[in-house]
Amino acid sequence: MLSKALLALLSVTSSFTNAQEQSSPHPLKAKRDEDVILRTSKNEGMKKLRNVTRNMKQRIYNGVDVPNDTYPWFALPVDYYGYWQGCGGTLISSQYILTAAHCFFDDRGAYTNDSEYYYVGTLCMDSANCGQYEEFRAVESTTRLETH
Repeated sequence: MLSKALLALLSVTSSFTNAQEQSSPHPLKAKRDEDVILRTSKNEGMKKLRNVTRNMKQRIYNGVDVPNDTYPWFALPVDYYGYWQGCGGTLISSQYILTAAHCFFDDRGAYTNDSEYYYVGTLCMDSANCGQYEEFRAVESTTRLETH
């Protein structure tokens, strides 16, 4: 159970590369030369929490759909295969993503991080339905977790 940590900052060290140089395994691939993938470091040996909501269609109660390009600062965490990890983040600068701390801890309070990539600037997870708005910006990076 988490009592202290409310928010987490992901520190992103930028180093832009061409999309053609990427060997990304996930289904949503960069479509332009300036698009690259954000990769976070994983702590090997840590217990990984498998995403049990992968196939669920969760919505915010009384929420409304918005055009995909409405929130370019939204950061969508996905695993190695491109599956959503159940949380979201906000790009608050060129080097930081702000997200909830519970995104990094399992039900027993143990640290876990299945999110290897963050799609920045897209709300769409299905490459077949993203259309012209499927744009994500990111960087190869290292990640530092800071809880507050």
